[in-house]
Amino acid sequence: HLLGWVGAGMPADLLTLYVPPTLRRQGRAQALLQALLSHARAAGASGLTLEVRADNAAALQLYHAAGLRVVHRRVGYYGGSVDALVLRHDFS
Repeated sequence: HLLGWVGAGMPADLLTLYVPPTLRRQGRAQALLQALLSHARAAGASGLTLEVRADNAAALQLYHAAGLRVVHRRVGYYGGSVDALVLRHDFS
């Protein structure tokens, strides 16, 4: 499942990327993310932003491999105990 928002001249925003546990480790998340990046570029977006839990190692590995980098940390965002990381990939 992939949910996002794309607008020309603005960064696309990935809201949700979810692969059921039984379908993980098959490249599905990577395929969804690459499809979103391609669609966002074609739609004229300036890049892609998303937010992820700082303790979600699998998601961070996926996003870093796709070229996203941490641009902001929201300390204690998830229940006060886990930070949120804002990641961005610029298309320029």
